[in-house]
Amino acid sequence: MAFRSLIKLQKVLLPLNTISRSISIMPLKCGRFRSSEYFQGSEHHPDVEVIKNPPEWKYVEHLIGKKLIPQPECKTEYSSGWQPQDPEKYKDLSYFIKRTRNYMLPVYLRITYRGNRRITFIKYIEGDIWKLEQECIDLIKSKTNNNPQYSQINEMNRTIKIKGDYVTLIQKYLYSKGL
Repeated sequence: MAFRSLIKLQKVLLPLNTISRSISIMPLKCGRFRSSEYFQGSEHHPDVEVIKNPPEWKYVEHLIGKKLIPQPECKTEYSSGWQPQDPEKYKDLSYFIKRTRNYMLPVYLRITYRGNRRITFIKYIEGDIWKLEQECIDLIKSKTNNNPQYSQINEMNRTIKIKGDYVTLIQKYLYSKGL
């Protein structure tokens, strides 16, 4: 029975095979180093004139990225909602959150399991990490009315993971604390 259905399938596919055989396929070049051509000398390449300190070099320097990220300008309010750290506000706190090298708060959202699991991730915590975690849990309970909050504290990595998407809520809270 299976042999007969295989023969019928072969009769159906036979015209398709004859069509594909008539199309010529161009060979692709391999992307490995060994398949590339050998260097045949500089006479086969265009001439290059080397000029030291040309006046056009300022345009090239403009394209090259800076080695250090510059300090942000001091303003009363930024259009993105970003706020610089305020030492007078956080000097009484028992914890501190170090900003990233781009001067941003290290509060992230990790989405896993095909978008079904959302975890708020806080990094670079110095000081009393347990107090910060308790304040974040109390804030989430008061704002969202979600009673069971699951969190994980890693003292060695100085991180806190909170189950759920609370990135903007925690960022606003940390900005209000001056961090």
